[in-house]
Amino acid sequence: MIQFASKLTVVPLLACALLTPGSSRENQQATQHRKYEDEQGYAVLSTLLDALPKERAGSSPLIRIFYLTETEKRTANATYCRIPEEFHAAAEDFDKPHGEAELADKFKLNVEYEIVSEVKRPPMNYVHYLTAVGFDPDRTHAVVFIDRVCGNVCGTGDFYFLRKEPSGWQRVVVGGCGWIY
Repeated sequence: MIQFASKLTVVPLLACALLTPGSSRENQQATQHRKYEDEQGYAVLSTLLDALPKERAGSSPLIRIFYLTETEKRTANATYCRIPEEFHAAAEDFDKPHGEAELADKFKLNVEYEIVSEVKRPPMNYVHYLTAVGFDPDRTHAVVFIDRVCGNVCGTGDFYFLRKEPSGWQRVVVGGCGWIY
């Protein structure tokens, strides 16, 4: 067990860690990132984002999307999330490291959206942090995680499972695969 000489040494160390440039998602814009080019990925994300305003009645219809794909380690195969068998291959692809990618203006939404590179604290509305989409080999099943953050201690995050139907991507509801605070 590590012991510190006093509480005074912990505070400066913690402050340095929190104030180090580049330590937050928002400070990553100085680095060049590859572009997210997956057209089916945009179709999946558009399907989900288009449904969100209906879930958030009363808030602004403008959807704010952070410009980089989320890379915090998430695993679709977490013990708390019971993934239907038909999504196992897509979950395995989701769990592979995809790295950060810059999102483009390729969303097809029925509501207004903006891609933001800076987030003011607290945000005026939800900011959506999206992962790259995991697909099965036939690209008929998809897994994605979306964080919706509305402040320091305000937000939700969920895994979404989608199946490609003749009419387009359809969400399959799987309970217990997210967080809220």
